[in-house]
Amino acid sequence: MPSIAINKQVHDGFPKYDLFKNPVTNECPPESEYQMAGAVFWNFKMKDATELLNYGLKTQVFHSYSLSGYSFDGCFFDTKASYQYIKDPEIITYLKNNAIRGGPTESVTRKVIANSERLNNFNPFKPRSNILIIDENSQYPSKMKSKVAVRSYSFLSPDDLSKFDLMTDCNGEWNYIVTVQISHPEYLHVLQSPMPPCPYQRELKYADLSTTQQLYSTGLNGEDQASLFGKKLVADLYDKTYTCCLEAVQYFLESGLRVTNLSKCLKFRQAAILEPFVDKLSELRKKLFSRGMKLGAYYLKE
Repeated sequence: MPSIAINKQVHDGFPKYDLFKNPVTNECPPESEYQMAGAVFWNFKMKDATELLNYGLKTQVFHSYSLSGYSFDGCFFDTKASYQYIKDPEIITYLKNNAIRGGPTESVTRKVIANSERLNNFNPFKPRSNILIIDENSQYPSKMKSKVAVRSYSFLSPDDLSKFDLMTDCNGEWNYIVTVQISHPEYLHVLQSPMPPCPYQRELKYADLSTTQQLYSTGLNGEDQASLFGKKLVADLYDKTYTCCLEAVQYFLESGLRVTNLSKCLKFRQAAILEPFVDKLSELRKKLFSRGMKLGAYYLKE
């Protein structure tokens, strides 16, 4: 597909060969691909490069199951990195049943009102207050630049498990996924109750809800309570058996949680295989923005 043709506003038919240059590799496609693009352009009776570009953007992603998968394929094509698929049924079952939970969400009904000189309804007789919103940028690329599991997956033997130190450095060549017992000390309950750590899947019943929650659930769902219950992702302060990465366990220990009874540990090699690709996309986005090519920059997000 043309890379800079759309930004040069080419409206006089099929773009010239040099406008198909890849901005990443700085190379033009083979002549056969250029001719194929021309055949698509004329057979579909397109008018300009914009129509050809839109056609490509709408159809090329069909080679992947999702847009994130398409980007992931692009990463490995560019970096030539590799990783080992997990084929051991025991490891797959362990991760599927224990380590995959989904993302927690929280509904907050508290209401706050700011009272500041910058507001029209400012009341000088009441205490001044402001509402602070923190927006954290670049969390995805920051995490993508971290080391990820790549190969050599194996469980520790019972002997090695008994000697394993939960404060082992996990920033080197090896990392670990562990199953431990988590306890929430009572003195932390008030501090952690707004957003308890360690969300996990468990069967939720109507009796588990507080009186207020039961009232809200009835009002929201009427007489149909079935969809509210069953296996749900729950954040609570009960003791639990928990499977997670070693970094999370170390954070829990630093936060005051009690971590005991290491029952299983999956060891694997790790590497920052996505970091070069993330850095390249960041640099390309900067260049495109500096040239006023915002559309192309938006498609280079991580």
